[in-house]
Amino acid sequence: MRFGGGALILSVLIGVAVMLMLQGKNATQVNSARKIIQPKVEQVSGEGFADSYRAEMVEVNGKPHSIKIVKLDPTGPLATYYKGIKIGDEIIEVGPMAVKDSDPELMLSLLKEAGSRSSGLKILRDGQSVELTCRGPLTDQNAAKGLTGEIPSVK
Repeated sequence: MRFGGGALILSVLIGVAVMLMLQGKNATQVNSARKIIQPKVEQVSGEGFADSYRAEMVEVNGKPHSIKIVKLDPTGPLATYYKGIKIGDEIIEVGPMAVKDSDPELMLSLLKEAGSRSSGLKILRDGQSVELTCRGPLTDQNAAKGLTGEIPSVK
């Protein structure tokens, strides 16, 4: 009887230890998957994008001409997704839409959504037109691999 009771307690303890070990492994896999997926979700949702810069509409003869970047967080989504963008750059196109003579509110809204849509930007810098391609997590070649099965499986 004593031996049977001890064996029961021992088997319960072994079962609990195995469950805890599996749970720890599962948590590690979930955390690995989160690290891969979270930047993609943030890009699609636009989270933090609009907070990473301040822009002002530039008008010529009372009509919209461009969107000027007046403040930029160098580690924020706008600077990260559009490598090379600088304070003072004037955005003249957001995706296929020209800023010139367009509705100012519409263009500012499109800029806020540019990262989530992976839209390109055309800017004026020192009188030269420069095209910037979105390099967010969804367009990054290495990150894109995570969408094709390299995310750790969670069981």
